[in-house]
Amino acid sequence: MDAHAQNAFSFSITTFDGQQHSLGQYQGKRVLLVVIPSTYTSSDSDFLRNMDTVAMDYQDSITVIGIPSYEDGYYDDSLYSLKAYYGDLVLSPCIIAEGMDTRKASAYQDPLFGWLTNQSQNGHFDEDVKGVGEMYFIDPQGNLYGVFGPEQALNGALMEQMMQMH
Repeated sequence: MDAHAQNAFSFSITTFDGQQHSLGQYQGKRVLLVVIPSTYTSSDSDFLRNMDTVAMDYQDSITVIGIPSYEDGYYDDSLYSLKAYYGDLVLSPCIIAEGMDTRKASAYQDPLFGWLTNQSQNGHFDEDVKGVGEMYFIDPQGNLYGVFGPEQALNGALMEQMMQMH
């Protein structure tokens, strides 16, 4: 990694409650960032319930942060209705962020996603967000060590595989 490149713990998010939340507080711990749905379909609800279950099962090993994406249907006016929707389905210690621009093509791509999607910044992966369900694994030193697209199920087998790495 470039000596000047930041690690994930250099960034902050804004939670759904409007609080600035430094990722630096997780230094020494694993973090999973997940692009979450902003629509109310049954498959989206199933995805959120599954994320909640995984977060509960692995809460001693990893912090799960859900991030709604503007490119995947999030819009600012949906904040309050989504807060209730997420609150009904995500009961675990998951952290839910406000919406972010996640794609490289966006002139407003959030700096965190700029880091996650550009090898020149994260030192490992150069892949754009494919959609809801995209997952980014951060190691205890703040390095990106795993990226999985929406086609990969967020389940115990994947979590065990990621726990064995780094």
